Amino acid sequence: MFAKRFLYVRAGMLYLTLTCHLTVATAMAQGNLIGTVSIGGCAYIVSANGDLWSSGYEGQNVCVRQQGPWSLVGNVFASAGQGSGQVVGINSHGEVLTSSGEEYFIIPDASCGFSASLIHNVFAQIPALPSESIVGFGDTDDRDVYAVTNAGRVFRRGISGCDPHEWFHVGSLDLPTSVQRAAWGSVKVRYR
Repeated sequence: MFAKRFLYVRAGMLYLTLTCHLTVATAMAQGNLIGTVSIGGCAYIVSANGDLWSSGYEGQNVCVRQQGPWSLVGNVFASAGQGSGQVVGINSHGEVLTSSGEEYFIIPDASCGFSASLIHNVFAQIPALPSESIVGFGDTDDRDVYAVTNAGRVFRRGISGCDPHEWFHVGSLDLPTSVQRAAWGSVKVRYR
């Protein structure tokens, strides 16, 4: 009798483990989570495909503030009525940047929903190099916003006294150059 109960308990644990694993795998397949931001009384999480989840805060604003339930509230590209691509980041102002340089602004509403609008494209101001895309995006404080490309170029906007939507090339990272083809010496060694 004890062995039979033990078998049922083990089978139940296996079922729960598999269910949890499949749930996590399904959530990960829906899109990589890119970043979070808290705007007003709402928290938002954005995924690589532009999906946006939100949750409101509940109760008093104390150290351990209660978080409301998370729900999928829409897609940045669908809300803006244009664009698509890979989201690379979201900053503290609610601006979302894609790998193709499109920058969107998230406007939260009272129920933790949102609307989005396309602000501009970084590469419309600073032409992209061949096969260049943006791979990183964020801000350092209330003024400066940075973006970095796969070619190592660094862009900044939001400098005091300048147009807050104008991007500037502010330098390059010393990245290793990728090799597209094997060197002749390595090909000879491979076939000896």
